[in-house]
Amino acid sequence: MDGKITKPAVIVCDSPTSGSITLTEGKYHQIKRMFEYAGSTVTFLQRTEFGGLSLDPALGSGQWRYLSETEIETLKKCCE
Repeated sequence: MDGKITKPAVIVCDSPTSGSITLTEGKYHQIKRMFEYAGSTVTFLQRTEFGGLSLDPALGSGQWRYLSETEIETLKKCCE
């Protein structure tokens, strides 16, 4: 990305038009830029996990909630 090496991404294709990508280090618009480089476009992108936490499926786009004590500890361990 911009002439710099990034950590590898794991890509799993579910079909010719969908799949999942796992990053352990995300740069600004990295996924969109990776696909653009490969001659393709991203039309829908949804984050499902962050820092070892699965995102709450009950929350709609733009909604938030406070983290539980367990979730805070998980994030702290992730950052050590």
